[in-house]
Amino acid sequence: MFPSNRWQPGRPEIQEHAHRIDALLADLSRKEKQDFSVARALLHLANDGRGEGGIEAEVSAEICKRLGVTTAGMFIPTRLNAAGLDTKTGAAGGYTTATEVRDIIELLRNKTRVIQMGATVLSGLQGNVQFPTQTSAASGAWVAQNPGSDVSASDAAFGVKTLSPKTYQATTSFSRQMLAQSSADVENFVRNDLAIAHALAIDLAAINGSGTANQPKGILQTAGIGSVALGTDGAVPTAASIVDLETAIAAANADESGMKFLTTPGMRGKLRKIGRMDSVYASIPLWDSPSGATPGIGNLNGYDALVSNQVPSTLVKGASGAVCHAIIFGYWPSLLIAEWGVLELVVDPYALKRQAMIECTSFQLVDVGIRQVAQFAAIADAKLS
Repeated sequence: MFPSNRWQPGRPEIQEHAHRIDALLADLSRKEKQDFSVARALLHLANDGRGEGGIEAEVSAEICKRLGVTTAGMFIPTRLNAAGLDTKTGAAGGYTTATEVRDIIELLRNKTRVIQMGATVLSGLQGNVQFPTQTSAASGAWVAQNPGSDVSASDAAFGVKTLSPKTYQATTSFSRQMLAQSSADVENFVRNDLAIAHALAIDLAAINGSGTANQPKGILQTAGIGSVALGTDGAVPTAASIVDLETAIAAANADESGMKFLTTPGMRGKLRKIGRMDSVYASIPLWDSPSGATPGIGNLNGYDALVSNQVPSTLVKGASGAVCHAIIFGYWPSLLIAEWGVLELVVDPYALKRQAMIECTSFQLVDVGIRQVAQFAAIADAKLS
């Protein structure tokens, strides 16, 4: 078995290693190839390597020398072409032909969006982070030339917004056999898989985290964001209700250039079938994709609009238990993603050693907050029909 950190597809040293093995096999005579016995090699190892070991031990030692590696066992070349074998029929040798393994076909996942939308990432934090906030302003009054009484005093009031680390952890394991049999870089694949799992978890928490059970609190669960309700049991959105989201933010003096929409793929499909308000433009869909726009980014009421299955599409409203989708509109740089340190990976080859498994655990300390909650507004009861 070659060490997993050496055999990674796409790296130039892999081709070099392969060339060295091919050169070694070319040096073997036809008889040596015919005489090579995996069974004899296993027997030699079962006897603690006592005895000379024959051609098998010589080939293993030469592989060690040419690749600059060592092993407590024995290296067995996989491309010995013994006489009389071919790859045209299974019994004659087709079953011995190695199947080339391409890059792993990864799972189709939800799209992470909040950072793409412009969320502010605060990295390298150590202690809790506090942001002073102004909750009210000083005010004055119009008075007569000689009012005869003092003007009431008023002072600005301040509060604080605190971000504190919440731990997200994921653990998986993979077999030593999987590493031995696969030509894909399984170890790095598993690490990347964990990293994506973290990104999706943070993205989901930023959108709809409960704020309880050790979760950050997401946009849809934050008190004070603008809210546009469509009906007792929800309703299909209209052009007017989309405009109401913009109005809710502007009415709080919180509108900024660069605001964006985020919703579900299903709701995007519905909005593509809804015309704009003015009868002159009724044939133009509310959700449009202007020519020259970035692929995947639409236009909704004049603002960039994106979709993700991270946005909830199973919200329940009303006695009927209507299933509703969310539509979020806001100034996304106001969303704060706080990170304490970086993604940490711990690999433990011993915990599951009796199962021939290697355990990999990841940790990340993260929190989510909104600088100005009024810079977001949402519809939480949008229906498709």
